[in-house]
Amino acid sequence: MSNKIQYKWDPADYAAHSIGQFTWAQELIAKLNLGGDESILDLGCGDGKVTALLANRVPDGSV
Repeated sequence: MSNKIQYKWDPADYAAHSIGQFTWAQELIAKLNLGGDESILDLGCGDGKVTALLANRVPDGSV
């Protein structure tokens, strides 16, 4: 008998509960003093809000 626990990822649920993570990411990114031409490797997972924020901060770079 298997007692597997299943989790179904719900994007709406994630969006509703990830504001703390996004706020923290905004604060951290603001402290990076990005020049706009950096290459950034985003290893996170989520709904892409932080990736979009990073992309806006490096218009001549890449994420």
